[in-house]
Amino acid sequence: MSAPADAIAAAPAAAAAAAAPAATVTPAAARAAAREAEILALNVAAKADIEAIGQTQAKEVSPRDIVSPINEALLPSGGSTKVDTPWDGATSTFTIHQRNLLAVIGNDRLGYYSAFTRQLLDLHQSDVIGLDVYANEHYPALTKARCAQMTRIQKAAINTGARTLFSTILLSIDSSVREHICTDAGDFDFDPDQLWAAVCKHAQGPFVQTTGAAMMRRFYGLEWNSTGATIVGQVDDNFTVIQELLRTSEAVNTTGYTISVEGALVKMIAIMPEGLRIHERTYNGYTTVVVLRDEMRRDAARLDASAARGLRSFAAREVEYKELEAKINKLERLLSSNGGGRSNDNDRGRSRGNGDGKNGRHQFTNEQMMDKDYRPPHGVPWKFTHFCSVHGHSTTHSDDRCFVLHPELKPADRN
Repeated sequence: MSAPADAIAAAPAAAAAAAAPAATVTPAAARAAAREAEILALNVAAKADIEAIGQTQAKEVSPRDIVSPINEALLPSGGSTKVDTPWDGATSTFTIHQRNLLAVIGNDRLGYYSAFTRQLLDLHQSDVIGLDVYANEHYPALTKARCAQMTRIQKAAINTGARTLFSTILLSIDSSVREHICTDAGDFDFDPDQLWAAVCKHAQGPFVQTTGAAMMRRFYGLEWNSTGATIVGQVDDNFTVIQELLRTSEAVNTTGYTISVEGALVKMIAIMPEGLRIHERTYNGYTTVVVLRDEMRRDAARLDASAARGLRSFAAREVEYKELEAKINKLERLLSSNGGGRSNDNDRGRSRGNGDGKNGRHQFTNEQMMDKDYRPPHGVPWKFTHFCSVHGHSTTHSDDRCFVLHPELKPADRN
């Protein structure tokens, strides 16, 4: 009776299990375990069927009756595809590299030859090599030899696929980083699971606690970056940061140093600018970072577009408020240093067009005279052609000729 093929795959699977970090069982791992149990049950049933063949019938089984279990349509395509950009070894880029690598592995049909790829891609080795080949003890010698040959073919297919996958992973890493991970391909006995465990460890950084702690400090201290010229640009910039933190968390993969998607969503909603706050209830219903980002971008685009209708975006208003506040503070200082900014000679003030004289200023309230946009009803005389932010509507000057704002313009005889 030939050795079962599932024993062949046991070694890399065991190595991967030993190398994997202690963590909660993921849905993918649970599916992989369930599939493994299913294939094991099928192998047990197949073995029982072969052993149940009667002696007379078994002796009539010829070698040509033993069909190859290999599914040649799923054998590796040759490993012709390469990752466009080799991984630079950074923790924050690891998950992007992993996605790109899995795309290459899937394209080249290499996902069947390691425990980690089978789990991530939801595959099983039996899809390629079939079930184990068993021989009835009463088979003719040549038939038993054929069964043994099929088992060797299965083993060779597994070894060839595993080596090809090993090379694909190794070549997807920048050469300088590769030297830090391994000095010689033989160090891992061409086992892709052992190599991948080393890659994952490198992605965690030299001291995983240090990497994780720095990541968490950055996450908790995150504030909205409002330096972008538009709110859409700000949304893009801030979501780039949170997605980088999520990728880093996934690469660190250590208990105590984890940023969940739910936590990232709460953080982004908490720090978003006031202009988007009106949509908070809607945002709270989203469950993925991508959906929240896209919705924020759409709402931000409407805010930015409002500028074309004579309004101002939140970011622009914030800057204008700060500039106005600085200007008011300056005016207050000037007024204070100039005794309130008005001459003690009221007649002289009126002669400059700011008093109660012939210009008709006395007909209007102080609020009306200080309102730049105020105009009297039709038919009421209005002689004011200038506006000064200190003196209000005036017949003589605007801000650029105001002695309070520009003391250097004040004639010496009026000091």
